[in-house]
Amino acid sequence: MTYPLAMMSISRTISIVLAVAFIVYACLLDPPGLAVVAVGYMVIPMGAIWFGDELGSSTGHWFGGGYIDVPSPGIIVKFLGWILLCLTPVVVLTFKWRLELGF
Repeated sequence: MTYPLAMMSISRTISIVLAVAFIVYACLLDPPGLAVVAVGYMVIPMGAIWFGDELGSSTGHWFGGGYIDVPSPGIIVKFLGWILLCLTPVVVLTFKWRLELGF
């Protein structure tokens, strides 16, 4: 399934704006490594949003010995990417609390 170029660029633009906002949010919190945590966490969601169709069509052997025999709809991969991207502030805040508590 293909999407119009304008729709893809809107999705990518919004995801970049959110990613930058989340990185700024992480920088405003005290521990300096939180921005690195935010960037590291957002790699997979951004990949799912930007390349959902390509990732969804992948089949075969995957990490851990798993096997995928049916392609996933790209829209589902992108939707899950959006959910994970929107959870970034929760992940960053949880990591900050863990640093403060010494876990």
